[in-house]
Amino acid sequence: LEPGDLVVPAAQPRAALVGVLFDPDAPLSDSLTYDATAWALPLAYNLEAWVLPEAPAGPLTGAPPTPAPPAAAPARPYAYLSPWRDLPDAQFLAALLQQGIRVRQAARPFEAGGRAYAPGALVITRPDNPQAAFEQHLADAARRFGRTLTAVGSGRVEAGPDYGSAEVRLVSRPRVVLLTGPTLDASGAGEVWHHFDHELRYPVTLVEPEELGAALAAGADVLVLPSGAYGSVLTESRTAELKAWARSGGRIVALGGAAAFFSGKPDFGLGAARTPADTTASPAYAERARAQLSTDVFGAAYRVRMDPQHPLAFGYPDAYISLKWSPQAYPPLKDGWNVGVLPEGAPVSGFAGYRTRGPLENSLVFGVQPLGRGEIVYLVDNPLVRGFWEGGKLLFDNAVFLPFGR
Repeated sequence: LEPGDLVVPAAQPRAALVGVLFDPDAPLSDSLTYDATAWALPLAYNLEAWVLPEAPAGPLTGAPPTPAPPAAAPARPYAYLSPWRDLPDAQFLAALLQQGIRVRQAARPFEAGGRAYAPGALVITRPDNPQAAFEQHLADAARRFGRTLTAVGSGRVEAGPDYGSAEVRLVSRPRVVLLTGPTLDASGAGEVWHHFDHELRYPVTLVEPEELGAALAAGADVLVLPSGAYGSVLTESRTAELKAWARSGGRIVALGGAAAFFSGKPDFGLGAARTPADTTASPAYAERARAQLSTDVFGAAYRVRMDPQHPLAFGYPDAYISLKWSPQAYPPLKDGWNVGVLPEGAPVSGFAGYRTRGPLENSLVFGVQPLGRGEIVYLVDNPLVRGFWEGGKLLFDNAVFLPFGR
């Protein structure tokens, strides 16, 4: 145990609720189910957690330790620094961009002001922001989202790339379009809209398929394709429009079923899906649903190996717990970056049929394919699913806001 760790006793008046919320291996009375089979809070928040057989030794306090006082700020700071770790950091960035504040992001680790910063840290410099109200807007946003800024007096760092380096990239304010409409899945679009409207408080334009071409031509920077079925929506001509727009610098973010649409299509690098082979004999009619269990996944949690050096994975360690709803698996990209790969086909929590393990092993979960001057981001597992898988929200925000470089 370290100072600041949370200890949740299992022997307490809310013992049953503690078990429901924390047990990663909740028992199923029947594997034939219709909903998620993994929901433990540490998994949903991508947190490390342990189960102890007895109470930990040593004194436990009811309050977190008092943080060390920050170093004295320079009289006129050159820049302000903020780590990139979770959803409030993305909310903070979204608020700054809407205030017209220019923000940069470090693509490599560095040390400044006596602190070490991981890739993804925000760098907000005074030369980038000559407006009189700059520091007031910055302080207001930091207070609103609980961010603690470190002020530094120089553009030179103690280790790593200086703020003027090409490794400290400007974050542009993206104009985001979300494809929606009666022929698409309302839940998939609703998850994305809710995240922008209620959590990020960032503008997003909702368009229907027949309006897509005009919306892209009007200056969109990012197109979000929510999870759903696209066979009748992205016609051949619309798909050609998407490719041309991406090649000119646009970014497509394809979630879940939207990513599946691009599988095996020309110019898109997502290979053909690997699906579990069902070699069982034809079952009796009444047993057909149970017979399919060996080839299906019911909201199970999987440990994904991440590349924390790629901007899509900024803020994450080298592992992420992903909630998977489909047995469809895709080979790693041959042209692009395999940011999240499933090294093993078995879930860490929840139910998945035994025939799914082979296809899922070493399959792509999150990837980025360059497409001309733009790119397409494949989020095979939807990180915004139902709005409750909190650990995935920053990953989606990385896909929307962060510069990827080349």
